[in-house]
Amino acid sequence: MFIPNGEPPAYAIARLVCLYKTRGLTIYEWNTHKITQGTIIRFINHDLMKIRASLTIARDASRYMSATLPSAGAAAYIIMDSGHEPSIAHRFLAPHGETLNLGDPRISLARIMRLYAGARDDHPDWECLAYMLRAWNLYNAKRRVAHVTWKPDDGIPRVSNSHSRAAR
Repeated sequence: MFIPNGEPPAYAIARLVCLYKTRGLTIYEWNTHKITQGTIIRFINHDLMKIRASLTIARDASRYMSATLPSAGAAAYIIMDSGHEPSIAHRFLAPHGETLNLGDPRISLARIMRLYAGARDDHPDWECLAYMLRAWNLYNAKRRVAHVTWKPDDGIPRVSNSHSRAAR
């Protein structure tokens, strides 16, 4: 088993993605559910290039949103990128140069992430991930919203497979 040197967030990113792929978990089990180290390391070894690329995107999104979200942002990118054109997920997380219209879920998401970044209480990565995936689904459905809402009882949103934005 191999964990690359200089890749400290890789483990956290892989763990979030592996938890997401574990069906049937309630949100309350995300902190306690045991995923074997072997499973996480296999994911890292298999998808290291994708993890590195997702970290670059997450850093870009962090700059755009003025919030720190490397693990959750990178995991969200990997999950959103599955079955979609990568540039769509990148543009969703870091829409540089785009004019965002009122009601765009990305505006609300950036506001939430800035609030989390400035909060004294530590918010778990899976909570940030849930908001990102919820906003992604609204974005894909072309829904206009004033606020992206999510409650722990809703569970982690499953990613929609809509390609409605691909034509843009």
